[in-house]
Amino acid sequence: MYSNDKIKTLRDSFCEFIFDTGEILRLEEQSEVSLKANRQISIFVSIGKSLMNIDFKTANKKFNVYTPTSILGIRGTEFVVEVIDKSVTEVAVFSGKVSVKSSDTKEEVLVPAKKQTFVEKNKPPVEPFALTEKVIKYYETQVLAFQKRAEEIRKKLDEYIEKRNKMIDEWYKNREKKIDDWYEQR
Repeated sequence: MYSNDKIKTLRDSFCEFIFDTGEILRLEEQSEVSLKANRQISIFVSIGKSLMNIDFKTANKKFNVYTPTSILGIRGTEFVVEVIDKSVTEVAVFSGKVSVKSSDTKEEVLVPAKKQTFVEKNKPPVEPFALTEKVIKYYETQVLAFQKRAEEIRKKLDEYIEKRNKMIDEWYKNREKKIDDWYEQR
């Protein structure tokens, strides 16, 4: 993946991304995000649901999430953000804290673990409240398994990065060889 790439999932599908710094993103079905990465990681959730696991140890980079109605500041946490018809954003925090700011009114709330909020277009975020049954069920059916995968992935992150880099190097070598062969045949 490259900066400014857009990712879209269809019905009955999902995908997970692992950043080199250990952040892990799960994009649920019928969702769309775009990514920007330079000195910080920025994720733009235009529609749908995204689960994010940001390791406290690797959260030394700034990490922000943008939606049509809000800006989320993250510094090491696990949370889910859902954009509903581009006019409402729901945020539920499972560990850590997330700063949720209205992109319209610029008002902000800090959402602690085991709380959630929502932001409607042209309105401030609602004061954090207890997780709903729907979010608790999502936590039990999706988040717990996601946490286990995140732990295992982080244990092998350096190995995965090295393997990926070798694959990229091999691809470039093969490409250069094909170009050289093509020139020799001319």
